[in-house]
Amino acid sequence: MDRFCLTDEQWSKMEPFCLGKPGDPGRIGGDNRLFVEAVLWIVRTGSPWRDLPPWFGKWNSVEKRFRDWVKAGVFRRMLFGRLKEFKRIAMRSDKTDQSFAGIIHLAAAVIGSR
Repeated sequence: MDRFCLTDEQWSKMEPFCLGKPGDPGRIGGDNRLFVEAVLWIVRTGSPWRDLPPWFGKWNSVEKRFRDWVKAGVFRRMLFGRLKEFKRIAMRSDKTDQSFAGIIHLAAAVIGSR
């Protein structure tokens, strides 16, 4: 399957947050990038897990892994980590509208309080 959803640059920023990397304790996950692509496919299409195309793997295994990652806070950390980076970029850029920095700060605070 061609990977048109995530660029290599996008993936490189998400990968450190993933579970099941070599060197992590416990079970090593399968292809984390393919798994994240499957989650993005579900989000983009709004389809139920049962309609996940077979090239992503067994839908029930992907759904269980998704639930495990949610419980472990992986997606929350991914998003929060990215928001902190965006805020840092916004604060040091002269061309950035400061209202954008405020929105990022607010979003980070909301996510951090949950």
